[in-house]
Amino acid sequence: MRKIKAINIEISSIAHATEDPEKVLRAILNILPEDLRGVIRERIEYTDTYGHYKDPIRIYRIKIENNDAEKILSYILNRLSSSEKEILLLSLEDRYDPSTRKLFIRLSKQDAYKGEVSIGFDDDIIRIAVGISGAKNIKDLDNYLRSLIKK
Repeated sequence: MRKIKAINIEISSIAHATEDPEKVLRAILNILPEDLRGVIRERIEYTDTYGHYKDPIRIYRIKIENNDAEKILSYILNRLSSSEKEILLLSLEDRYDPSTRKLFIRLSKQDAYKGEVSIGFDDDIIRIAVGISGAKNIKDLDNYLRSLIKK
């Protein structure tokens, strides 16, 4: 039996012209385990660019590989409410792309800034893309994610 594992995790978010970039950075860090925040903060990259209406935006991006990817995924899953965990698990077919082997999760940027982790349903989000190895189908992925959730 092949081991299913999160092998990398990409986190990104946009600071719009009306937002304080430091607050957006704080929101990103708040979804991470506390022991990784300092190291990851130093590695977060950003690009200053312009939005659709020529308004300035800053795009924050970080890619984490190795065991930290699984640690972060587990941390995020376990901070979701019970109902949001179920929503996530029930919507895996919409969130998992088997061609790229990536699981996509959108978290509320506003809630993250307040120290909470919740699924985001609008455009004010933190985007998460998790590279998954070893999952042959959605059922495998579901079982793996459930194994990361503490009872």
